[in-house]
Amino acid sequence: MKFFLIYGVFLFVPILVWGQSNGNQNQNAHYNNNVLTSPPAQTETRTTDSVSFQAAPVLNKEMAPAKSGKTSESTLKSVELYRLDYAIGTQRTSRSPSAVQQFQMDQNVADLKRKAPESFEYHYFSYVSGNYDTARFEHLAKAEHIRPENADVQLQMLAYGMITGNQKMQQNYADKLVNSGRLAREVLTYDRDMLNSVPPGGFLVTHGTDDTYGAVYQQLIEGVRTDVTIVSLELLQSAVYRDQLRAKGLAIPDRKEVDVTYLEQLCRKNTDKLVSLSMTIPKEYLLPLKKQLFVWGLTFRYAENLEDNFDGNETLWQGVLDRDFPQNAVTEKARELAANYLPMLFVLRTVYQRNNRQDLLDETDAAINRVATQCNKYEAVQKLKKTD
Repeated sequence: MKFFLIYGVFLFVPILVWGQSNGNQNQNAHYNNNVLTSPPAQTETRTTDSVSFQAAPVLNKEMAPAKSGKTSESTLKSVELYRLDYAIGTQRTSRSPSAVQQFQMDQNVADLKRKAPESFEYHYFSYVSGNYDTARFEHLAKAEHIRPENADVQLQMLAYGMITGNQKMQQNYADKLVNSGRLAREVLTYDRDMLNSVPPGGFLVTHGTDDTYGAVYQQLIEGVRTDVTIVSLELLQSAVYRDQLRAKGLAIPDRKEVDVTYLEQLCRKNTDKLVSLSMTIPKEYLLPLKKQLFVWGLTFRYAENLEDNFDGNETLWQGVLDRDFPQNAVTEKARELAANYLPMLFVLRTVYQRNNRQDLLDETDAAINRVATQCNKYEAVQKLKKTD
């Protein structure tokens, strides 16, 4: 059985690139064209998902320059804050701002306080620049009062509910985000399957908006896998959130910056826990751990030693997960997410092939081809099959 485990560990490197790269390319392609000219934005801020397709943060309509062409200093500061927030949120190796980025954020917020102290941007970024400092919540509340339907504020409110353990607050804002379309139905389907890939009582480490808050919705609104503890890398910047996770038995690294090294330490400090990683985590975080990661449904199970990952994947695919979702992906979002079903399917294919289970091999091949076609990865998948 050792062969199958090695295959499960190293397969994720090419597969995961398929599931992640297009999202960031899309965001970068939109960014340069959207500043100052687009309608009010409901964007990824600080919680950008590697499989998301939201356009880059753009200046809200209310802050656009007058028709005279003149741009106020406070508007320029707001533009710079949106750009900084986007740059921080789309980093692939750290959820924390660098010292330079933090200094720039603080300076721009201070300038806004002098120029536009009652503005939405001042209050919103006063909170955001604190990296989930709960002492700054008053600013977030004022931002919500100014723009109660703003999706960025709703995301931050949901995050605050997670940090403080306020389930009612989480339910309220998760429901709002789904009803507004900010959390897509495709994401909810995927996150249900992701939660169901975690062992009973396990910890699920997430990275961005879609994998974190879609999972929260499934747990608190739909009642799916409430035994799983969601561990958001993004929110681990908060001391209050870290304390909450410690109380649940998780060992937390003694490190301020939440980056690649932080995730590695988090996993290695909790070898006695059932830790699973979302497949939407950028591959840069996963490479240092690759010898201890095993494909398990829509997650990578962290384990120092694992006897077999075939039976678990077969059980999930044959009777737990939504097999129709990845094979009949209609939207761009669904097609991107569908790619993350491929590692599991390849684990099954390898075992069926080596055990001469032709009926199940044919069925699995058909599913792989269908998913690959949905993701526009058919040729790449065929090449990968030939390396088995």
